[in-house]
Parts: sequence; structure tokens; C-alpha cells
Amino acid sequence: IGQVPAILKREINYDFPDENINIHQNELESEDLLYLGEQSKSMDDFTKYEKVIAFKIGKFKNIVAEHLGGPGKTDVECEDNEYGDKFNIDGKTTKTTLPQINPKRLENHRDKNGGKFTIVITPHFSPGALNDIENTNNTIIQTEIFIQLIDNYTKYGKLSSFTPIRTILEKNLGKDSNPDLSEHLIDSFSIKLNY
Repeated sequence: IGQVPAILKREINYDFPDENINIHQNELESEDLLYLGEQSKSMDDFTKYEKVIAFKIGKFKNIVAEHLGGPGKTDVECEDNEYGDKFNIDGKTTKTTLPQINPKRLENHRDKNGGKFTIVITPHFSPGALNDIENTNNTIIQTEIFIQLIDNYTKYGKLSSFTPIRTILEKNLGKDSNPDLSEHLIDSFSIKLNY
């Protein structure tokens, strides 16, 4: 049985627990956060990387995540039912460091789907990539921090709302969210990361 399309969920205003994604659950049932970390540093299957991101962020009860991908589309479209709006995720796999970001392309994706901002998730990024997003509605998260957020929110039963994370992300539009998210991990879960 396939997933109920996100548009239908919105039309009938029905809550589908643990089905907040528009991809087949069986395809990702065995996926875990370890895979996400390994795949972020590989160019082998970026589509699967994007799908795992959608699957994991869709675990938050107020987020409906849909993997889109492909030319001219955002990788993951997220509808936030608490805010009544959307945001996008752009997953970037790289064997070394992400050298640059094309903020105009991310803006075009937001214009197409009405997204408020874009989260770029990547293992490492250069100062140039950070300069590329200055004064834009984009922010960067390192894959390891994303993994720790999802892992700890899951482990401690805090998947009822993405809002605490979103608040930090929106505060850091145009810059790196990692320092504030790292502080959030320390304050909330006593997890310290070296990023």
C-alpha cells in the first residue's frame, strides 16, 4: 500500500501518525542515522540520502516531508502544520568540503513551492559556501548535527514538534546554524559535538 499523498492529507485535514512522508515506508524501514552520515560523504546515491532526510524529518508530528528532487525542484519539501507554511531542505553530499552554494537556485525553488526558507544539510562546507548564503533565507547544518538532533529528539520522545529547532534555524538565516544547534544539543541533551 502506498502513502497517502500530502495534498490529500491537507485537503481532508486528517492526521496520519508516522506517515508524514510521501515515499514508501518499506523502502526506508531499515535505514538509520549511521547510513545518513556515511552517505553524506559519498556521491554514490544522493537520491537515497535525500529520501532518508525526508523520512527522518517527517518523524516530527507537525512536519509533512515530501522528497521531490530532480532538476528545478527542491530535494525535500516540508510542510509545517504548526506554522501553516513550508520550508525546503537541500541535501548536499560531498567527499570533501562543499565549496559553494547557489542561493539563486534555492530561491527559485522557494518561489515555486512557497517555501519560507531553505536548510542546506552537508557534511562540511567552505567559508565560500557560507559567504554565498549571507543575507539570504538559507542556513547550513552539518550532517552530524542533523543526525544528533534527530537521534536525540527520537530517543527522548520529543518528536511532537519541530518548533524548537525551527526557531534556531530561522534565527540563523543567512549564516551557519551549527553553533546554536550545538548549544541546543548541550542544553537539551548534554551532547557535545566537535563541528
